Amino acid sequence: VPMASGKMLLALEKGLGVYDFNNGTIKRLGLLENNDPMMRLNDGKVDPTGNFWIGSMHKEVAPETGNLYKLSSHLSLSLERSKTNMSNGMAWTKDNKTFYYIDSAS
Repeated sequence: VPMASGKMLLALEKGLGVYDFNNGTIKRLGLLENNDPMMRLNDGKVDPTGNFWIGSMHKEVAPETGNLYKLSSHLSLSLERSKTNMSNGMAWTKDNKTFYYIDSAS
């Protein structure tokens, strides 16, 4: 997702990083670091208040192995929902009162 700095926030297989278009480098943030080769981050969206929501999933969609996280604009990370299957869609109503979350495997 685009950042105010002009850089790009990335949800990668092994964690979060920031891509700098000026020099073509990725700086790892040390958040959501993953050492399990069967897990990866899957789908992410920015909510109307600037939080980045990211889902994780098992590459073979093993049940209840994923999580849904929220990263604030200040890079504070929180677990919002555990035991998910395959995060694959997020949306908010126009009035920002309702959050829709799709867990495709369920």
